[in-house]
Amino acid sequence: MIRYTRKLHFPIPLLNNWLTDFVFVPLIAHVAFVLGSLIFTTGGTFKYPIYQILSISLLTALVFEGFLPYYTHYNTADFYDVLAYFAGGVFYYAVHQNHTSKKIRKAFERKLSLSK
Repeated sequence: MIRYTRKLHFPIPLLNNWLTDFVFVPLIAHVAFVLGSLIFTTGGTFKYPIYQILSISLLTALVFEGFLPYYTHYNTADFYDVLAYFAGGVFYYAVHQNHTSKKIRKAFERKLSLSK
C-alpha cells in the first residue's frame, strides 16, 4: 500500500515517513515468535530477551539505512528511521510480546483441556 501511494504521487505522510519503520521490527519479531511458539515449544511460548530484539533493530538499521541507500534508488538513509526501528523493537519487547505470549498460552491450555 505504501509503495502504491508513493507511485501515484499521493503518499500518506505519517505512514510514508515513520510508521512503516516503527512496525517493521515488531512484524519480523512477531512472525518469528509465533512460528517458534508453534513449531519449537511444547508447553506454551517463549520470550525474546531485549538484546535479541535490539539486535534485530540494529541489523535492520544497518541494512536499510546503511547498505541499501547505496544500491537502490528508493531507499534513503534517515536517522529518524533508525530511531523508529529501535522504538518499534522496544514496543514489541515491552508490550506486544507479552500480549501475544498470553494469547498463545491460553490457546495452548484450552487445547490441552479439550483433549482431556
